[in-house]
Amino acid sequence: MLFRSIATARRRLEAIEKDPAPPSFVNTIEAIEFHKEELEKVSLLFFNLLGANTNDEMQTYAKVISPKLAEFANDLLLNPRIFERVKDVFDRREKMGLDAERLQLLEKTYKAFRRNGALLKENEKETLRGIDQELARLSQDFSDNVLKATNDYLLFVDDESAIKDLPKGTLEDAKNTAREKGRSDSWAFTLHAPSYGPFLQFCSSENLRREIWMAVMSKGMKPPHDNREIAKSLARLRHDRASLLGYDSHAHFVLEERMAGSPSRVREFLEELLSHSRPAAERD
Repeated sequence: MLFRSIATARRRLEAIEKDPAPPSFVNTIEAIEFHKEELEKVSLLFFNLLGANTNDEMQTYAKVISPKLAEFANDLLLNPRIFERVKDVFDRREKMGLDAERLQLLEKTYKAFRRNGALLKENEKETLRGIDQELARLSQDFSDNVLKATNDYLLFVDDESAIKDLPKGTLEDAKNTAREKGRSDSWAFTLHAPSYGPFLQFCSSENLRREIWMAVMSKGMKPPHDNREIAKSLARLRHDRASLLGYDSHAHFVLEERMAGSPSRVREFLEELLSHSRPAAERD
């Protein structure tokens, strides 16, 4: 279904590119906005399921799908003929009598092309394509390691008094998990939120809470599911991508489209937040 949706969206892009009519808001900007409507619905469904109820089979599919989606995005945003049509409409925007909504869409569309490589030279575009493919692959490897590290972890608790205040449903799930692992006299807690969340809130043992909290915070940081080198590669690739596009850093690239606007404003916000929250944290 998803590959069929990519093919459908690609045909619509080709129709925009080869349209003999002069570029207009409808046949260019509006057409680009709606060309992948079906693909967005299908991919949103897949990745929502991947995040909420994933498994090894879905992770395998994701490793194939993610690079294909990155390739398709590049095929649009790095297409010089489509960008030429977008720029033609953008350059005439003040004379077209567009309402505020259409003008915003036009400016957003042009900016998306500019921010993602449309103004690069051909050799730079090929470099960007390579970076995006590697980012898609590594991001999925990172996710796969997090999933496996999450599923592999179990904390067995034998002391019922330490967990007596946990919700009944959480205790029943922990007992069933322990039974499945041949530990019928214990309770087994996992790194899935419905398990470790109540555990952190209600377990009376500071040592046990610390143990599972450290496991939560260090997922994917040790073999066999070690993301540390992948994280370094992702950071380097994001920096290289941002530099190629003319930004000082990946943070500058991302925050251009966010409310904060710049890394310095984010740091100011965090420092202000720290000054208010630290006293309470130290008391706790």
